[in-house]
Amino acid sequence: MRETERLRFGRLGGPPRGLGFGTRAALLADSSAFGASVAFAVFGAVAVALVLSARPVDRLRLALDRREAPGTVVSAEKTNVKEGNRPVYGLTFTFRTPDGVERSGNCHVLGGRVGGFKLKPGAAVTVEYAGDDPRAALVRGGRFGPLGLVFVVALSAPALGALGFVAAGVSRTARKAGLLRSGVAAEATLVGYVIKEGDGTREVAVGGPLQPSDRAVASGVADPGHAVALSVARGFLSFWTCGVAALLVLGTVFLVTMLVLTVMPGGIPMKINGGVASKGARVAFLVGFLVVWTASGVWMLRSGLAGLRTLAANSTRPTPTTGADDPAPPSALMGLGSIPLVYEIRPEGGGTPVRVTETAAVARVLTHEPEGPVGLPILYDPDEPAEALLLANLPGPLSVNDLGDWELTSGGLRLAARLVLMAACLAGGPALGGAAWRWFAT
Repeated sequence: MRETERLRFGRLGGPPRGLGFGTRAALLADSSAFGASVAFAVFGAVAVALVLSARPVDRLRLALDRREAPGTVVSAEKTNVKEGNRPVYGLTFTFRTPDGVERSGNCHVLGGRVGGFKLKPGAAVTVEYAGDDPRAALVRGGRFGPLGLVFVVALSAPALGALGFVAAGVSRTARKAGLLRSGVAAEATLVGYVIKEGDGTREVAVGGPLQPSDRAVASGVADPGHAVALSVARGFLSFWTCGVAALLVLGTVFLVTMLVLTVMPGGIPMKINGGVASKGARVAFLVGFLVVWTASGVWMLRSGLAGLRTLAANSTRPTPTTGADDPAPPSALMGLGSIPLVYEIRPEGGGTPVRVTETAAVARVLTHEPEGPVGLPILYDPDEPAEALLLANLPGPLSVNDLGDWELTSGGLRLAARLVLMAACLAGGPALGGAAWRWFAT
């Protein structure tokens, strides 16, 4: 066991162990659910706005109680939306219900034609409306939203994917918490690591002492092909990171400027769909968009910088000099970044050894060149030994107190900020999409 891990986990008690809110929060804030929640804020806002634009409630009311009445087109304006080469037109129309009340409504028509006839002000049309709520009305052959249902579903799919990643991250966090509470502490043996080879992967066995012919491996002789790939990846990632930084700064300056001009006396009037949005709606939309823009931009910028640091750590990736089936020395891992490690667990009671693959940063597992087998402190489920967790993968602020229970030793403010941001993204993304649609539909 490494010295740092001995100090952090040497007093670990037997199961069940105490697991406070701070420990659970640290696991969740350190999981993939955080990044996925930022992505969901962006895609969720788009999805909610698109779904609301399709007016699903009005669509349902019309399907349950469809009635017809003669109507007249008041206006027909071309929108910026196109399907194929045909523009989508926004229609405003009037119709009279059997009770003699004249009502108005709006909908969209692809190509501005219904039944081969072009729709223009004064044109006679047939209006379909819901009997229990005539506000749910559209021209026959039209639709409520500017986009068709297929486009709405397709463009909303990324939000569902991001939400799935959030759920997967929360699920992994729950499994980690279960292992911290009830897992059996043991020392696994590092037996290999996984590398990419062609279109697939290959497991490289680790074992045996360092041989003279392997000194080049330990000293980090670079593979020319790997060096070229790293250069290309570093160039692309540098360009992408600089682009994200530029967009983040320019977008933030623009949004802050718009916000200042909006709150000034008089503000900036904005006419949308024939109406002027209120100052409160514009301020709420700009503030929400600014929060999401800044959060996602900072997250992407930090991801890019972290990727560049990882590439820098792998710039002198060792090239194993052993044969394809020969074990590489443990020192072959020195200098690598985060890679899938393969370790072997021997369950208590003499059960069959189990191999587990888990990605970890080599620098957190090996602090010096090993001379023999590498032991890795882990926690595993005795009923399902394949459910295991490297202690080196635990967030830094987690440690063990004098009672043998888990506790959060530092970083509470940072974790709280990440959790607040995560909650704001999950709730604020859809809310922002709803506010945006209400703003544009005013």
